Amino acid sequence: MTRRQGLLGAWLMMAALISSLWGVAAQAATRGLDEKWHFTDQSPAYQVRWPPQRSGELWRVDIDYAGGGLAFEGYIAEPQSDEPLAQENRRGDYVFYHENGKPHLQGQYDDEGLITGIETVYRRDGSREELRQYEPDGYYPVKRFYADGSVELESLESTAERRDPIKRYRRDGSLLMDYFTLQREGKPVRVRLTYDAQGRVTQRKEEANGEVMTEAYRADGSLKERNRRGQGESYRSITQAYDEQGKLKHRRAVMMPDFDYDGLQVHVDGDTRTEEHYKNGLQEGLFTVRRDGQLLRRGEYHDDKPVGEWFETDQDSGAVTFITYDEHGEFQHQFEIGADLVVRDDQGIPGLPEAFQEVTRTLPEVGTTWLYQFNDAEPVVLTLTEKDGDQARYQVGQGQATLEEDVHRYQPVDQENGPMLRFPLHPGDVWRYRTEDTVKVPASDGAHWQYRYRTQITSTVSAVETIRVGAGTFKALRISRELAWRKDQASGEGGGLDRIKNGGDGQVDGFTQELLWYAPEAGRVVLKAHMESGDPNLPGRPAEQLLDNAATWFTELVALAGPGDTAEAGEPRHARAPQAGWIGFPMQRNNTWEYLMQSHSPQ
Repeated sequence: MTRRQGLLGAWLMMAALISSLWGVAAQAATRGLDEKWHFTDQSPAYQVRWPPQRSGELWRVDIDYAGGGLAFEGYIAEPQSDEPLAQENRRGDYVFYHENGKPHLQGQYDDEGLITGIETVYRRDGSREELRQYEPDGYYPVKRFYADGSVELESLESTAERRDPIKRYRRDGSLLMDYFTLQREGKPVRVRLTYDAQGRVTQRKEEANGEVMTEAYRADGSLKERNRRGQGESYRSITQAYDEQGKLKHRRAVMMPDFDYDGLQVHVDGDTRTEEHYKNGLQEGLFTVRRDGQLLRRGEYHDDKPVGEWFETDQDSGAVTFITYDEHGEFQHQFEIGADLVVRDDQGIPGLPEAFQEVTRTLPEVGTTWLYQFNDAEPVVLTLTEKDGDQARYQVGQGQATLEEDVHRYQPVDQENGPMLRFPLHPGDVWRYRTEDTVKVPASDGAHWQYRYRTQITSTVSAVETIRVGAGTFKALRISRELAWRKDQASGEGGGLDRIKNGGDGQVDGFTQELLWYAPEAGRVVLKAHMESGDPNLPGRPAEQLLDNAATWFTELVALAGPGDTAEAGEPRHARAPQAGWIGFPMQRNNTWEYLMQSHSPQ
């Protein structure tokens, strides 16, 4: 025997001995495993019979739950590897078990320890839950089952039109959802269709090019709502809703994730449709409101502020209000057009009648008479006796007095303050001025008293409307005059005025609101409404409130006659005895200058 033959024989004997010892150990040893199937000497989560038994080219492994019962049975490739139970070392058929002994997962590992082919998933009661097809990049469900064994979901073979189709069913077998991939313009589009129990499509969802589109349908198949949104952390979402006739009734466009409005927004409430534009959460661009197709409101926003020319229609009266803002969103002025005088262009945008876009003053013929009634007093006649360029002369009453008027300022020629009216007049015109006068008031027995009267006046051409007075119906400009005034420095002589208290120290502050209706046809104001108050909230009240207020004073044109005609007074529609006093002042007579001043009107 050679030396080499002796060494080979010794090595073979040693190998046989080791194999014999391994087999003895395999029959006797059980080792503990932790949750990740690593060997442990601590309290185990699982137990494995170790070493495993050889089965062909593999080694069979059985793992039990720590409390008893089979957890896994399968095969590994190398029992002596560093982590012999790791997935990359598993091969061939395997079964995982629920703790109640029922199978959980059943499938097969390939030569790299990856699950391959079909894996079956079971519920705890032993019924099949799902069949999974494993590919190198993961798995997809081939079939999914309800507990009663009926099919919940199944993957079908691709066709030329639809790739990777999947269908999902209700328990009764009716189709619930349909998934597939289309090719559109050379790009894949993932589609999901949802059906009702009658087989009608109720929703369609598409994902393509980083955008998700979802549509909802009514039972008749008409489109109810559509949503388009991007994907990722920041994207745009647009939701549009449609009525039964297919008309857009709602649109909401926002930037995510902060839900900032961006782009066109549409809201329909009954027969009223509002459209507005936003940019980065701020209103920017056109804003419109329509009812039954007619424009009710229109304007522009810039940086979330209204700018330029706006208009708004009163839905009850039909009157249109025009509002002007500067480039910074600051209010400038506004005026109103009565519903019967509104004209609209081809786009439905309202505007002024041409005759009222600029109103110059043209007096009628000499000899024309106007008959005015102040409250419930006897009417007073005013007769035009002369026209001379910018001036006119009138006879007041039956010749008791004359009035020389500045035609374009609508006030006596010797009055420095003003103007009362500023011709030519334009709707929306605003002018302001201050006055300071000493007002002298006659008293009984030749006595008189006086006070200083100061005002701050704002006049606005606030409306173009039709007004009815005793003399008839006129198309007129309404001019609003708002006065903040102070009366002080009162004094007097005779007639017991020396008994007035706090002489020279009295002071009364108040506010006046006047509305003048100037009718170009009449050449003069046809109605004046006047109210004073100690309440600073008086100015700015709507015209209707002043006309209906029992404390308002009126001067009303009750007749208009041409040269040679007799002015016959018509029934006044506004002028009457005041039914209430002005508020904000003492109601009971007292012996003070304040009472005398607040009770006297310098008008």
